[in-house]
Amino acid sequence: MVGRGDIRSSDQLEKMSFEQMHSYRERVMRIALGAMSPDKHVCLEWMLHDTFQSMRNIDEGLAGDAAQGFCQLLQAQTSQERSSIQTLGSYLKFREIDAGKPWEREWKMHQENPTDGSRPLSAIYILANETGLPFTACKRLMYSYCRELELIIKHTGDELQADSVSKWTPEMDMYFKGVESFMRGNELWSQWTPRYRQ
Repeated sequence: MVGRGDIRSSDQLEKMSFEQMHSYRERVMRIALGAMSPDKHVCLEWMLHDTFQSMRNIDEGLAGDAAQGFCQLLQAQTSQERSSIQTLGSYLKFREIDAGKPWEREWKMHQENPTDGSRPLSAIYILANETGLPFTACKRLMYSYCRELELIIKHTGDELQADSVSKWTPEMDMYFKGVESFMRGNELWSQWTPRYRQ
């Protein structure tokens, strides 16, 4: 289970079977929702509890929303559905909830410790299995696909902004910039975060 010094739930999940993940998930979710007290000897538990409790002290409604979002993400990360995804389309639909990890790290973790939790859930892995192409080719294809999506989003924003009927608002501008920043930030974060480069 979870070691006493462990603080990152995603790292722990990679070492577990689905049965262990579900048990762990239920405990962590109950702590996040304030329905269970943490084990003060487990860093992740008390940090999670204290963080959400501090948020509840400021705004209980918003804290509840954040806790529900956290639980939804945790459910996606521990869903047995992950193991049945075999097409790029179903993969992309699943990733609407869980953004995932860098391919290199997923593959390395799975090779070192082939548990249910470490099974790769990556567009590269899915596409390679679906098409029979090597991982390197799939990585190039997905890189090009991501660049294409960036251009489509920018083009769509430019079209809406130029169209007087759509009544471009500052909120719409902020939304498009936010999506662009999210995509770029997620990619850069996954490339440069030290624990994902191990």
